[in-house]
Amino acid sequence: LQTGYLHAGFPQASITVHKAVLQDEILITVTEGPRLKAGKVEFEGSQQLNADQLRQQLIAPQPKPTRFGEAAEANQQPMSSPSWQPGKPAPLDPATLQKIEQQLKKACRNQGFAFAELHTKVNVDLASRTARLKVTIVNEGPVATAQKIHVEGLKNNRREDLLKFLNLEPGSPIN
Repeated sequence: LQTGYLHAGFPQASITVHKAVLQDEILITVTEGPRLKAGKVEFEGSQQLNADQLRQQLIAPQPKPTRFGEAAEANQQPMSSPSWQPGKPAPLDPATLQKIEQQLKKACRNQGFAFAELHTKVNVDLASRTARLKVTIVNEGPVATAQKIHVEGLKNNRREDLLKFLNLEPGSPIN
């Protein structure tokens, strides 16, 4: 129950449960406290990483992955819900914050920074009832690029189709 309240933006929720000894009942007392809305996503320490692209991974719906050969039409592709939605309840539970950090690391890899190190922290402002997400890029690491691309073993698909699906061309970041 506590985790559910954290996920719904209640950082100070208090829950107590009492069981009556002689009766078959429990009493759950909840003090919700203030509900926080998600605020801005701020970045610190990015030199080559595109912070705007990283931010979009969190605040905008993203296409769900498709398998090769099953690409859906652009207007029919299923989308995932944003992890951090400014103006909506701030997800403060550890599992969601861990998911956000994993999404950011994947977004770094998509920009060619496979070894980027980052930390996330939620800064709470009870007066304004907002929670800002601060992302610190500790180390971007080296960018990896594909200079030459060799494809072998294709029988049913063309090289160009495979490279287009992978969004890969010479000079592209390896992700």
